[in-house]
Amino acid sequence: MGQRIDTPCADLETIDARIHWVLEHPDMSPWLKSALKSSLIEDPIDLTNDLQILANLIVSRSSLLLRQSPCDEAR
Repeated sequence: MGQRIDTPCADLETIDARIHWVLEHPDMSPWLKSALKSSLIEDPIDLTNDLQILANLIVSRSSLLLRQSPCDEAR
């Protein structure tokens, strides 16, 4: 069984190996790969702030869309 990605990492080398794996995996979305590539050159403080905003907005929006019934979408 593979290693979970949400487990704490021991070091930068481990994290970079996980990022490389995602970037090379053919089934990962282009959106995720693009976000990961661009994150590698960002300031870590700015990146952390942006990730918190992105997670809040995307999780809220996705949750709402998943709760909507198919009839709601037809309106």
